[in-house]
Amino acid sequence: MNKVFILPILFLALFSCKKSSTSHTYKVKYSVTGSAVNQYKITVNAEDKNVSTPFTGTRDTTLYVASSSNVKLDVKGSGTSTLVGSIYVNDALVATGSDADANGDNKTEVKLNYDLPQ
Repeated sequence: MNKVFILPILFLALFSCKKSSTSHTYKVKYSVTGSAVNQYKITVNAEDKNVSTPFTGTRDTTLYVASSSNVKLDVKGSGTSTLVGSIYVNDALVATGSDADANGDNKTEVKLNYDLPQ
């Protein structure tokens, strides 16, 4: 009779000791500021996500992304005002860039790339 009660306890103990997952989720915020922004593309690993354009001003987009992912931001605008793109992870700035149309072609572009930690 004791074996009937001990067996389920051993079974539960064995499966409750499984290796814990080290995977985390990060809050990733993309921020874009510019004039006549006509492309706002976010890439997580190999999956592209396009944000509605065109717009002028600032637009933020927040996603929750698994650890060890690669995140990218590719934005384009037209005009002579500075285009600024930034990536924040858990509210900390990790990548930023700007293009002030120094070559005078009325086109601005910012490309950012960041690998999330595990």
